Amino acid sequence: MKLTREQCQAYWRDYPDAESYIGTRARTDFLVGQLQVAGVDNNDTVLELGCGLGRNLDRLISSGYTHLIGVDISQKAIEIMKTVYPKAYALAHIECCALEDYDMPEVDWVYTMACLEHIPLESVGLFSRIAHCCKKGLVTIEDEYGHSKRHFSRDYGQVFNHYGYVHLGCTRCTHIEGLGKNFISRVMIRGRLRHGIRALDG
Repeated sequence: MKLTREQCQAYWRDYPDAESYIGTRARTDFLVGQLQVAGVDNNDTVLELGCGLGRNLDRLISSGYTHLIGVDISQKAIEIMKTVYPKAYALAHIECCALEDYDMPEVDWVYTMACLEHIPLESVGLFSRIAHCCKKGLVTIEDEYGHSKRHFSRDYGQVFNHYGYVHLGCTRCTHIEGLGKNFISRVMIRGRLRHGIRALDG
């Protein structure tokens, strides 16, 4: 049986093995490449939903991105961030909040990695808020096929196409350590299709 919104939030507020997210660098390197595919400028405002310990934010800072925001439901993860990724904690704007309660700021880009797959059925209205807060586009790297009581499989291309987004690229993440064959990376922009959709790799 799938978890309810309250059960999902309770799990992720104090999720176990938070420290295990420190070492999965390959998927963070992949994310940086996807942001480059999207054409994200170093001066663009970029929001990570479900930033966890801040591994991705730390890497983006090292890559020259200067306007970063991260939000996560887990205060435990943010406390760990202070120690293991102090640069991310100091230089990015970090908030602790459930995404359903988060007041989405207007940003240029949003990206997610293994986050939206945990959004329960009661919270699907969140996708509209994400779609409307982005001025340029979004990158989702999510498990679209896996099944568990806290995984909710979706095609995020279809989800955001409903709000006027179109693909720049779509990649199956079979070869990415820490992700795998169930993960699909989608680079999407608002408005009219400019460069065409690239077929699934792998």
